[in-house]
Amino acid sequence: MTDLRLTASAGWEIDIWGKLSSLKKSQEALYFQQEATVRATQTQIVSNIASSYYRLIMLDCQKAVTEKNIESYTHYLNTVKELKKSAQVTEVAVLQANAQLSAARAYLPQINASIAIEENYICMLLGKSPETISRSNNIDLTLFHPGALSTGIPAQLLSNRPDVQAAEYALCSAHEQFNAARAALYPQFTLSGSIGSNANGLENWFNLPGSLFWNVIGGLTQPVLNGRTLKTQKEIARLQEDATFLLFKQTLLYAGNEVSNALSSIHFVTQQAGYQKEQVEALKKAYEYSQELLINGYATY
Repeated sequence: MTDLRLTASAGWEIDIWGKLSSLKKSQEALYFQQEATVRATQTQIVSNIASSYYRLIMLDCQKAVTEKNIESYTHYLNTVKELKKSAQVTEVAVLQANAQLSAARAYLPQINASIAIEENYICMLLGKSPETISRSNNIDLTLFHPGALSTGIPAQLLSNRPDVQAAEYALCSAHEQFNAARAALYPQFTLSGSIGSNANGLENWFNLPGSLFWNVIGGLTQPVLNGRTLKTQKEIARLQEDATFLLFKQTLLYAGNEVSNALSSIHFVTQQAGYQKEQVEALKKAYEYSQELLINGYATY
């Protein structure tokens, strides 16, 4: 008579030493690390685009000033030529004025080349072919007020950086991997069970519960033959954790240095802008006074 048997079995490992939970935490940390890495990449791209955009605005302002300088030097050259006709200046003055005009004109192609490079760079970051970047002509770069910046607590400022978060999650994952490798050296408690149907002949197959059988078995295993392998894996995991810690420390120091440099640059550039503003105001007054002296005959052109 044909013996028919159908069995379903399953096994469980009792996580007494926390090996399975450590592996789970390690994988969760790896997931959050990848997520933080994606955000760090996105932040870097946005930062590069914003910086390049404002460099474009700055170059537009430089171009506008250069064009005004060319117009001014052209007017100056024409005036010097008229003064030479009236024998008030020599040809040397005309040549000097012409040289100043040429120098101003030579600066314009350099600015146009820089504008083209910045536009191509932005297009590359956006994944587009090179084209002209549309931008506003009404942005006043002098409206920035760094005094309104709130930096908060330095530790919190660094903890918000996605690259620091990614390095921290990598360290957590490596630490949990070491815990799992260490727990693998300890005895493992397992439970296994099976359930099924066993009958002699097809006519007895559906004779339930007579044909039904089940069993549950508990076991304790101690690594012996592969003990050296597990110890080596634990040492490798420890070294990987140490390397990840050094990488986290390096990332933290780099981030702190970058933030400190940015805050220092804002502080000192603000001071520089204040002095330059005073310089511009003084030059404007000197220009107005020179015009008055020229009109009243107390100064030459």
